[in-house]
Amino acid sequence: MTSCRSVILSALFWTAVAHRRASKRRALQRTHVVGAGKTAPHLVFWHLEKAGGRLATSLINDAMGGRGGFTTIHEWGVYTPTQERRFVVAPMREPCSYYVSEFNWGVSGKGFLRRALLANVSSRERIARWYADGQNSDLAIARAAFRAWVTFINGADGGVRADETCGLLGARLWAAVLDPVAGLRINRRNCNRADVKAIEQGRGCSCPLLDCMRQAQNTTRRACRTRVRGFGSELDVRTRDICWIRTEHLVEDLAMCLAAFREAGGRVNPDFRASMHWKVQATDSAFYSHGQTSQDRLWTCADLVDPHSGAIIYGYEGEIAARFNMTCCTRL
Repeated sequence: MTSCRSVILSALFWTAVAHRRASKRRALQRTHVVGAGKTAPHLVFWHLEKAGGRLATSLINDAMGGRGGFTTIHEWGVYTPTQERRFVVAPMREPCSYYVSEFNWGVSGKGFLRRALLANVSSRERIARWYADGQNSDLAIARAAFRAWVTFINGADGGVRADETCGLLGARLWAAVLDPVAGLRINRRNCNRADVKAIEQGRGCSCPLLDCMRQAQNTTRRACRTRVRGFGSELDVRTRDICWIRTEHLVEDLAMCLAAFREAGGRVNPDFRASMHWKVQATDSAFYSHGQTSQDRLWTCADLVDPHSGAIIYGYEGEIAARFNMTCCTRL
C-alpha cells in the first residue's frame, strides 16, 4: 500500500514538473507583437567595465531562459543602432566608487584601461609606477598614486579644463552608447590599431576606448561634454530608449528593466524575479548591494578618495552624479 502510494505521489510530482517546464518553453517560444506593426524588441546590454556587468549579464541570461538571446556591448565595443527594434540596458555607477574600482582593477594587473594606458610609450613608466604604488600597504603612498592616476587619465595635468571635456566615465558612456559613431571616429583619426588583440599585445591605440580624452581634439572633447551634460537619466526606457541600472541598486533596477522589457514585448521567463533572487542569494552579492563589485577588495572608496582627488573626479563627472542623485564617499 505504501509503495503504491509513493509511486502515485512521485508520478504526480514529475507530471507537475513537466507541466511547468512546458509552460516556460511556451512562454519563451511565443511570438510577441507590440502594437500595430511592431515586433518584439531585442535586448542589448552595455557591459561597462567595473559596474557589476558580470552579475547583470548572468541574471539577464537566466531571465531569458539560459539561451542567450541578447547582445552584449563589451568594454572595447560600441552600440551600433540598426533598423531592428532594440531595448538597451546600461549600468551606471557613482563616479568616485567607479574610479577606485578601475584603479584597483589595474593594480591587480587586469582591465582594458590598464592595457590601453600601458600601450602609450610616453606615459608607460608613470602608469606602471602608479599601479605598483597602489599595491603598497602604506595608504598615503597608494592614495598619492591614485590622485596622480586620476589627474593623468582625465588630462587635468595637461591643462584640459573639466568644463570643456569628459572624464573617464563620461567618455565611455558617450562613445559606447550616447554617440557610438564618435568612438569609431576618434580611433580612425588617431591610430589604426583599435582591435582588441592589438590592445592586449600593447600594439593598440593609446586610447582605444576614449579612455584618454587628453588624446582627443578640442571639438571632440566639447562634443562629448555637451552630450553627457544633456543626456537624461530617467530609469524608464519608454522615454529614453535606455533603461539604466545603478550598480548600487543593481538587482532592483535590473528587475525593473526586465519587467519593462517584458511589457514592451520582450521574451522573459514569467518567474524571472524568483530566479534572480535565488541567484543573488547563491553568489557573493554583498559587494554589489553596497555599490562594490567582487574585485573591489584592495582599497575602498573611502581609503583612496581624498577631497583633492574627489574634486577632480566630480569636476569631470559631476553631471552624471547629479543626474542619478549620487554622492561621493568623501566630503568634497
